Amino acid sequence: MCKWQMSALLTLKNTIGLFPRFGCDASRGTKTVLAVLAILASVLAWGSAPVRADDNDGDLGRDKVRVLTQNMYIGADLTPIALAKTFPQFQDAITTVTQNIVATKPAERAAAMAAEIAKQRPDFVALHEAWRLTAGGIIVEDLLQSLLDNLKALGQPYDLVRAGIVNGTVNDNDVDLTTCGPPFNRPPFNIHLTDRGAILMRTDVDIAIIGVQSQPFLTPISIPTPLPPPCDTLTSHPGYVSVDAIVRGRPLRFVSVHLIPGPITRMLAHTTELLQLAADTTTLPLVFGGDFNTTADDPSNPSHQIYQALIHAGLTDAWNPQRPGPTCCQDPKLLNARSQLEHRIDLILLRGAFAVENINLIGNKPSDRTPSRLWPSDHAGIVATLAGPESQQFIADK
Repeated sequence: MCKWQMSALLTLKNTIGLFPRFGCDASRGTKTVLAVLAILASVLAWGSAPVRADDNDGDLGRDKVRVLTQNMYIGADLTPIALAKTFPQFQDAITTVTQNIVATKPAERAAAMAAEIAKQRPDFVALHEAWRLTAGGIIVEDLLQSLLDNLKALGQPYDLVRAGIVNGTVNDNDVDLTTCGPPFNRPPFNIHLTDRGAILMRTDVDIAIIGVQSQPFLTPISIPTPLPPPCDTLTSHPGYVSVDAIVRGRPLRFVSVHLIPGPITRMLAHTTELLQLAADTTTLPLVFGGDFNTTADDPSNPSHQIYQALIHAGLTDAWNPQRPGPTCCQDPKLLNARSQLEHRIDLILLRGAFAVENINLIGNKPSDRTPSRLWPSDHAGIVATLAGPESQQFIADK
């Protein structure tokens, strides 16, 4: 069984009614085979050519940087878990959600997302909901590692940002149910789930890392469950990852963040912390790539307050206001023939000397679906090429 469950509960019990989603995989015993099949599928279906040593920067000049943000999605609607009031309901919900997660083929979806990254070739990639799921001590799914493996198979040199940290830096939102007492300490409830935020960077271009930070928000999320103590309340600590770097001679701070939907007061508290900890602590040009769970395109929605707070804090929305640009959400099973993206909740936000040369959605067209006709995620990704002062004059003169 998958263990998406608890972060699910985390993120969901508190977030019911907004955007209840996430993702998971098959079984550890077939992990190697699945990984090979996923890599083969990605090469055959999307087949991006390896990077040439003399073309590492692609079309990017010295004064440009390209960034991408993507919510990877766990692969199931977790509402049944959030609504469970008794142990039998909880058990049934876990079974249903697990089956739905496996049906969305996370390894295949990771291959699709890797192929898009290989096509776009961003300098930095902000990842959200890059789930790792462990049951009975066995890793069942690791979306982040699957993505890295597929990028490597495509000849794309990406790695987690790191600054003297051997394993790279991620924001771990961790829930370990293996510590729960009977009857939850035996399969199928021997679950350890980690919802991760991360930043990938190209390793073959002119990027110098100054520092990397993983910061949980000070305000935790407490979620009641139908389980007995000590698991009757679970605590979640979402946060962000940031990297200070010099890209082709241009310094900046890039931040990957996922604001968990829920009560507006708590979301505003996390937004305030994000601004204080990630924005107010640097004078570097600043780029946020995130799933902010704020309806930037609908002022009537209560969550729009989050968007207003970000803009009023001096951040600029990189999206062209003349374009719709919805990023959420596809059907939880990801098999809808027509896109169901309705609202723009994923954003790239800027502060400092950057102009937006171009910005587009990815993973939102029928042609982007996997060989099994699945959407890569319930969210579209966003990729933006940002230009520094030297290019801004050129853009103005065109």
